[in-house]
Amino acid sequence: LAELGPSVFKGGISTIFGTVLLGGAVTYVFQVFFRYLMTILVLALYFGLAVVPVTLVLFGPPERTDDVHGHVAYADKAPDDVDDAADVAAAKDVDDYHDDTVG
Repeated sequence: LAELGPSVFKGGISTIFGTVLLGGAVTYVFQVFFRYLMTILVLALYFGLAVVPVTLVLFGPPERTDDVHGHVAYADKAPDDVDDAADVAAAKDVDDYHDDTVG
């Protein structure tokens, strides 16, 4: 939300500002289009800034970080929690491949 939130908010608000003039139109078609568009914009902002982030925090995947070598680490699993020998061997193979291809 901290990275994408301001962009979503600015995009929604600028679109609302752009369509506000339709609200004062005399023609029925423009009034209906204004109500339709404003309903969609308000719902989109609500879901994009409130519902989806809360849902992802509650039910989404664990937080993920990438280290300097591009390896993925999850916040709920510390590096010293690796007990499986296959995981250690696979990580070593990735490091060896990375070292061979990079330099």
